[in-house]
Amino acid sequence: PFPPCGPKRVCQEYLPSVIHVDTNNCGRRGPHEGVNGGACRMPPAARRVVVDTLPALRDVAGALQKSVHIAVDIEALQAADGGGMGHASLVQLRAADQRALLMGAAGDVFIVDALALGHEAVGTCLKAPLEAAQSVKMLYDFRQDYRVLRQQFGIVLPKTATLDVQLMLTAKLWKAYGMAHRHSLEDALKRQLDLTMPDAVKARMRGGEELWAARPLTDEGAAYAASGVEHVDALWRSLRAHYQHGRALSGYAYAQAEAHYEAGGGGSPVADPASVGKAAAVVDKEWLHDVVGAPGRCPTCCEEGHPPELCRFNKRPADKPAAKAAAVAQKEPVRSPEKPVLKCTFCGGTGHTEAHCYKKKT
Repeated sequence: PFPPCGPKRVCQEYLPSVIHVDTNNCGRRGPHEGVNGGACRMPPAARRVVVDTLPALRDVAGALQKSVHIAVDIEALQAADGGGMGHASLVQLRAADQRALLMGAAGDVFIVDALALGHEAVGTCLKAPLEAAQSVKMLYDFRQDYRVLRQQFGIVLPKTATLDVQLMLTAKLWKAYGMAHRHSLEDALKRQLDLTMPDAVKARMRGGEELWAARPLTDEGAAYAASGVEHVDALWRSLRAHYQHGRALSGYAYAQAEAHYEAGGGGSPVADPASVGKAAAVVDKEWLHDVVGAPGRCPTCCEEGHPPELCRFNKRPADKPAAKAAAVAQKEPVRSPEKPVLKCTFCGGTGHTEAHCYKKKT
């Protein structure tokens, strides 16, 4: 979507000091005629480009060379042993140069078809921009992507310029509530941006369907693949206050991933304890102490490890089951037994007996 038009708009996404001047002054979205003349000077929305030819791939590599931030994600076939990611099918990239950052623009999304182009060609063209230290590579839980890029494409992400956005969220929650857990992308989007990812593609993947082997790539599949880097970019902007913490934690995680890759002789995901099992869900607390500092606590109970909405002291008693509540609602109210109606045998009136009839007394 296009940003809203107005006389001036302060960028709240990248550089708060940058002011966007607009001549439209009308508050509408999208390209349109401005009331003061001229067209909106705000940058257009991001494009999604499927790259499946070598000339297009070389153009993408040239665009990445000019970028200062590159969001990276990978979609792969299912591994034969069920352990992690298998043969890479797509490499998704989102680039932003310095001008785009200043203007708050969304960089174009490139969906590189690794099956159509071949891993060797993709690795040769993307090696220079992805290994360059002058641009920050942003990923969400980069451990598997690091292994796939290095093992299948021969690309080694630079240690000093690799940012795991997932660790930025962990740093925020550690500082606030003492939570050291890694959160899934779905949880992060819901917590940070109040967004819900579409479940259709995810459900098919969990059901065992091999979506990323089919060609041509469907519109639904392309949209889902592009959403990965789009969401990573949006999350990074929402967590920019913890950027330095994320960079430092990413350095620790990078060293661990590199050590496990070299020890595993090719980076087998099973050889990496941080990639499987319960260890994947928790960040080393020593890292968090060194980088972020002392953990925060729940403001309700003053204990570590949970936010106030999950605190046991804030939980209300569970409501009755729906079936029982419905039965209670439909049940007729209990009435007291009706008293016998008093009837006077002298005057025929009700409410009294003959002994107390006023007509008889008179």
